[in-house]
Amino acid sequence: MKAGIFFTGSGPILVLTSYDSLTDPHLVKKLTTKGIKKFI
Repeated sequence: MKAGIFFTGSGPILVLTSYDSLTDPHLVKKLTTKGIKKFI
């Protein structure tokens, strides 16, 4: 399980995922639909 904190304009978001990486294309697509278009 991977965990990541994304800081957005409305506040931080904690993401827990079973994907192998936080840069997995399927996870990135889901984040994009939530309005998170860029992250480091």
